[in-house]
Amino acid sequence: MNPGIHKEEVQKEKPVFTLKQIAEHKTEDDCWVAIDSSVYNITNWLSKHPGGKSVLFNFAGTDCSDEFRIFHYNPNYKRLKAFRVGTLHPDDQRKDTAVSKDLQELHARIKSEGAFLPDYWFYAGRAAIILSLFAVSAYLFNYTPSLWTCAASGFFLGLAWQQLAFVGHDIGHHVVSHDHKIDDNLGIVFGNFLQGISLEWWKHSHNTHHTVTNSVTHDPDIQHLPFLAVNKAFFKSIFSKYYYKTLNFDKVSEFFIAKQHYLFYVVMGLARFNLYAQSFRHNLVGAGSTHTRKNIELVSLFGFWVWLLTVLSLTPTWWHTAVFVLVSHAVAGIVHVQICINHFPMKVYEGVPQKAFTNDGYLMSQLMTTRDIECPPFMDFFHGGLQFQIEHHIFPHLTRSHLRRVQDELKKICKKHDLPFQNVPFWRANWDVIVKLYETSKELKISEIFMDGINMNG
Repeated sequence: MNPGIHKEEVQKEKPVFTLKQIAEHKTEDDCWVAIDSSVYNITNWLSKHPGGKSVLFNFAGTDCSDEFRIFHYNPNYKRLKAFRVGTLHPDDQRKDTAVSKDLQELHARIKSEGAFLPDYWFYAGRAAIILSLFAVSAYLFNYTPSLWTCAASGFFLGLAWQQLAFVGHDIGHHVVSHDHKIDDNLGIVFGNFLQGISLEWWKHSHNTHHTVTNSVTHDPDIQHLPFLAVNKAFFKSIFSKYYYKTLNFDKVSEFFIAKQHYLFYVVMGLARFNLYAQSFRHNLVGAGSTHTRKNIELVSLFGFWVWLLTVLSLTPTWWHTAVFVLVSHAVAGIVHVQICINHFPMKVYEGVPQKAFTNDGYLMSQLMTTRDIECPPFMDFFHGGLQFQIEHHIFPHLTRSHLRRVQDELKKICKKHDLPFQNVPFWRANWDVIVKLYETSKELKISEIFMDGINMNG
């Protein structure tokens, strides 16, 4: 039962609804959800939700109790009360399982130990690393007008962007200060101004990824047509519930998908340019175009382009400019590889993955779609916390400096309940991605041969 709802209030009111009845309210004009013992009409909250509209709408007409608790460090039950329309039938209320009880106990214990509190010294260290990388890049840029030093300068700028991406990721999850307003303002600097990537776009996209991981229809992190496809389901021109449009699988897609296992690292090296475009699109014509922070988002994004273009104007030739841009963006693309290796080789679903499980849907879907990456502690800075992806997905508000110790605790729980827990070396994870892309490209060829046979071609 919601801690913010008193028993006497529940008894006084209002209708009792079954999950079957709630499932009838799943449109943008009539959107209901169940959280614990209560039913809410969140229709008017969809467009105002700080984490993005799609995060909520993906669970329209369902029980999203686990997702609500996991993604709200301090749930605001007082705000929820305004949307409450009744009570969920006792027979349909989620019951704690042995696994969920163990996870709740772990969460309570690590919270009492301070694992969800700000670690300012840790982020002071990250800031020192990032400033050092920018300084080395600036020194090399001004050292000599050779192409080699220009490339080296771009290399260190790319590393600075990679490290900034990790900090930006933490800011977006509000785990740097654990204060929404402070972290959102930090994001304008560390995300928009220094990286050219919109904090609001990132939150909208990334929160969706967290809640519907590896769904071909819902998760934007695996919707990469026409360049990449991790499952043959994309060959059907699926309708994206995130972009709210059909992702057409056309001749251009066929060309790239047939060669995607060769092109993967090239695509990752150029992926940053797509993020620039997505950032402006989100704030100009997308979901962020009506956001209250739209103006500060756009001003800070323009600020990024002012300083970057100023730097590029100082290069002696167009060759120097091209080398600097390509090297810096290719090196920054390492972070895109690090994101993909956590999910691309794992199981893929159509629709909301949690629906595939009777109990503990969120936990089970994460264990099936997410993997950790083995690395020694001295390499933690390079992976930026992404190597502990399972821990991060299950406890998204966990401060990065505590992820490593929580990994052992989660492994024990998974072993106790005979649940999968993938943890593989970095190079093995990269190889698994290439194999997955190759196998998907083979499915394309098989599909073409099959269709030719049906049509009696060839």
